[in-house]
Amino acid sequence: MPERPAYRPPPRPGQMLAITWLYAAAYLPLLGVLAPQIGVYFYALMALRLAALRWPALEPKRWLLLPLTLGAILNVYDAYHAIVGQAGGSALLVSMLALKLLETRQVRDIRLAALLFCFLAVAQFLFDQSLETALFLIALLLVDVAILADLCWRAASHPRREALRLAARLALQALPLALILFVLFPRLETPLWRFSTAEERAKTGLKPWLEPGAVSELVIDASLAFRARFSGPLPSQEALYWRGPVLWTSDGRRWLPAASGQFESRRTIMAQTEARTQYDPARIHKNAW
Repeated sequence: MPERPAYRPPPRPGQMLAITWLYAAAYLPLLGVLAPQIGVYFYALMALRLAALRWPALEPKRWLLLPLTLGAILNVYDAYHAIVGQAGGSALLVSMLALKLLETRQVRDIRLAALLFCFLAVAQFLFDQSLETALFLIALLLVDVAILADLCWRAASHPRREALRLAARLALQALPLALILFVLFPRLETPLWRFSTAEERAKTGLKPWLEPGAVSELVIDASLAFRARFSGPLPSQEALYWRGPVLWTSDGRRWLPAASGQFESRRTIMAQTEARTQYDPARIHKNAW
């Protein structure tokens, strides 16, 4: 006789809802660091997931996941012109995790999504390592462990606080090991995202600082740099010349503008400098601005 396939019970009510809200809450610290279009795409997928829980007819079909995946990749590339590195890689990660949650159907899928949540939590520390962020993510991680514990219960109904209690107990047991790894684990002098050569590319444009030696490849960026408005009549094309930021101080690696109040009269110094200058920068650069 052919062997019967193993019975896979459907998720209990609330399990899918809990993991969806957990993902939605975990993205909140990234709203200020990733491009807005990444957040819009992420929360659009979360909204579709929640709507499918309320109306099962909205459950996306398998064939729809491919164009959604391609759309996520194009969205990340449009925002960062790369899909690797600190920002581009993190944006691609959160987009793929949202798509994974969208195709979740069974208990094992929720378990996998709960495990992948750890990558979403770790990605936060690439941008912010403050105490507030750490406490917020620890709380979310406890909820994530509680979801994993809830998935392991065979009883159809049990108090949800038991899962939270088990998650807290496991966290206390893991705390000594975490402290040992924190003390003994070697620190890397270079951030992880700097190992990729894609992040060593720079774009043309204006920045308030300059770090020589940090750029190995220059990419021409045709995006808008700034807008200028004139209170009077528009000057002629030959008279348009824009002075970039003047970098005055250096810490040994990075050049920065002069600090506020560093000079008594910055206008006087600039006037003296221009008086000593015997060339016309506009004629030297010959750029049409």
